[in-house]
Amino acid sequence: MSEKIQFQTNIPVELALQFLEGKPVDSQFGGVQHLFSTTDNRVFFVSEMVGNIVADQVKKLGVQKGEPIELCKAEVTQGRGRKGIQWIVKKVGFVPGQQPDGTFVVPAPPANELEAQLAQSSAAPRNGKPGTGGEHPRRLERLLQTANSHATTAMVANPTGTALLTMAASPRPMTTNLGRRSC
Repeated sequence: MSEKIQFQTNIPVELALQFLEGKPVDSQFGGVQHLFSTTDNRVFFVSEMVGNIVADQVKKLGVQKGEPIELCKAEVTQGRGRKGIQWIVKKVGFVPGQQPDGTFVVPAPPANELEAQLAQSSAAPRNGKPGTGGEHPRRLERLLQTANSHATTAMVANPTGTALLTMAASPRPMTTNLGRRSC
């Protein structure tokens, strides 16, 4: 039997849909509800109206079967002290290649010598004194120049002129799964 996902208010759930639209099924409370299944053998049930809202948002975002998304049952203020529920779908991570908004995403390169030098420089003692951390300013300046030359090389290597993303601190994508967080 599949695990049933229970949505808590303002707690996003990461999942990957097996099918982009919910399957209409009879509700035990009468009427119709939508059954969604995930690629990791979990399921969730929502009302027919919510099922249509989720399917519409998934379609607008250009989500593909099996692509990770975050689904959140968010409490929103509607004015005059009234609150309501809004279902929010967000893409998680990225899929390499051209994106629906016209940008182009490439995977992060593997760790290189520059990253190792930067990590080592932040932990190394300065002027032979342990615990002072960091490197001589000229050495850090050379490392920064090296980093900038790598970024310039990456931009020159893309002759198509599509959008580029350059990250200074670390080319690794940051994880979004940092425990409980709000939508």
